[in-house]
Amino acid sequence: MQIAELSDLRARGDADGPCLPHDVAILDNAAFARRVRRAAAALRARGVGTGDVVALLLPPPRIS
Repeated sequence: MQIAELSDLRARGDADGPCLPHDVAILDNAAFARRVRRAAAALRARGVGTGDVVALLLPPPRIS
């Protein structure tokens, strides 16, 4: 298995299971997989292809 397959694999195994918390809602596995596919499509539309390296800049987690 490759990491690129993980969200779809989790969605097939437990679509309604919790995946990760979000500021507004908790995403289940199916919703997360849809967002991953949407992000991948946006990257492909901008010319990112197989083998390209993509970096993410994320804000630090909030500590309560």
